[in-house]
Amino acid sequence: MKKLILITLWLLCADVCRAEYELLLSDGVKLTWDEYTAEDGQYCTQKSFGKFCVQKKDVVSLKQVPGGAGDAPTVNRAGEPAREKPAGPKYLAGLPVTGQSTLGVEQLDEVMVRYVNRIGCTAATLAVSDHGVTVHSRGYGWSDRDKKMPMLPNTMIGIASCEKPVTAAAIRRLAREGKLGLDEGLFEFLKVKPQGPVVDRRMMQITIKHLLEHKAGWGVDPASEAAEVARKKGFQDPIPIDSKAWIPDHSKNPIPMETFLGFVMTQRLKNQPGARSEYCNFGYDTLRHVITKVTGRSYIEYFRRELFRPDVISEFKAHDMPRKKDGPPLVWNAETGGLSASAPALLRFMKAYWLTGEPRDNGNPLWIMYGSLPGSTAIMVWRPDGADIVALFNGRSSVTHDEIRKDLEEVIERLKQQ
Repeated sequence: MKKLILITLWLLCADVCRAEYELLLSDGVKLTWDEYTAEDGQYCTQKSFGKFCVQKKDVVSLKQVPGGAGDAPTVNRAGEPAREKPAGPKYLAGLPVTGQSTLGVEQLDEVMVRYVNRIGCTAATLAVSDHGVTVHSRGYGWSDRDKKMPMLPNTMIGIASCEKPVTAAAIRRLAREGKLGLDEGLFEFLKVKPQGPVVDRRMMQITIKHLLEHKAGWGVDPASEAAEVARKKGFQDPIPIDSKAWIPDHSKNPIPMETFLGFVMTQRLKNQPGARSEYCNFGYDTLRHVITKVTGRSYIEYFRRELFRPDVISEFKAHDMPRKKDGPPLVWNAETGGLSASAPALLRFMKAYWLTGEPRDNGNPLWIMYGSLPGSTAIMVWRPDGADIVALFNGRSSVTHDEIRKDLEEVIERLKQQ
């Protein structure tokens, strides 16, 4: 696979007229960059898919190479990293495909375009890394409803439940910093007041860790019953919101999250907390509120500015969050796919954290995370051989995540043998 990295990285730089700097990494990989900046323990350069960085501790040598820009010294060019001109789109089966052409990427393109058509969506992105080094990053289809703007490799798409590992990592980081305890009682920690009699005292045994592990004991969907009770109390549209969140326009009478949790407290549990795992989206809605409560900022801002510290990664967005004109590109139907992110941003996450939210170490587990909503088919794969895969589509159908993953991994296995 390292041979693949070397060839791929060479191809990434093949159309740069004058390479300037060569970085030799501790694992033998050589990177050739035309510009770089030194940023808080990292060397960084700008690629078409976004900023690409390596840790200084992983760099054995950094030197100017022949064919560079004259007598330019090997120094930090702060403030003005060169931006590679993105490759113009080519077309495959009528769909535009953008991103750098890398070794074997045509085989991956064929898989992605096939599933765009099978799902019946308009857009997709794919990013693949090997031991933390991005080797493929591509965009497929159209980012706008009118099909005039080709997808870019870093266009954000809804990721549905692939948000959960990111939330878990944020919670665990706050726990490591001593800002919360995983074994703390949830309702006591948030100081939630019950909105009626507490009929099941086991409710007070639910911990933050139970939510992480889908073991709160309140079943798959405690929110629906709580919402019905809230309606009877006068909340016409009881959509829970964080105090730092953006209120959806359609919400006539939004209910604060902790008030909504007060209605959840009045329900009877399905199981003893900690006894049984039942997948629960509302548990992670609650964890995102915990992040807001502890940090005093929206969970999106925490993801962007703190989770990847010292880096700032802007390619995360809540569907009801105001969009800046100069912000990262966003697919046209992102609001139907939950939290949005780019495939390269998720790769950056996977380089630093496991699916469980634990910091990534030298282990080699297989982790797989799938996300599914009307506007999202999302796949994240941490492979035992060090290859990570992110595939995002802006729609869903009867096509299974396993089908897509299997076909992508078959291509990657073939590329490894080259």
